[in-house]
Amino acid sequence: MPSGPDPNPKLAGGLCYVIGPFVLLLRGDHPVVRFHAVQALLLALCLLVINLSLSVLLAAIFRVSWHAGVKAEALLSWVYYAQLLLWLVMVYSGYDLAKVRIPWIGKVAEELAGLASKPSSAD
Repeated sequence: MPSGPDPNPKLAGGLCYVIGPFVLLLRGDHPVVRFHAVQALLLALCLLVINLSLSVLLAAIFRVSWHAGVKAEALLSWVYYAQLLLWLVMVYSGYDLAKVRIPWIGKVAEELAGLASKPSSAD
């Protein structure tokens, strides 16, 4: 008899981008789920830094000119829509258990999840 919950790996893969590293506690043994959990955490950290930087920039633009700030805010809304679209695509790829690597983040996620291929030494 199993001692704890055994969630479906597809569900766990999709939930990685919703509840993040908590999925590692539930399904950390599945390699693709572990990859998506680490990649989701790194993506969230990168988006946090980007959004904080853009907020500071927007505040500075508003301080200089209210009209320029309104235009910059309209442009930044497209950045936020793109982030939402990226997040939805990653939720779907996690659910599909497809190993979609986000540039720069995906390689680091593979290494942190222990899935990076080791270079073979040719002797």
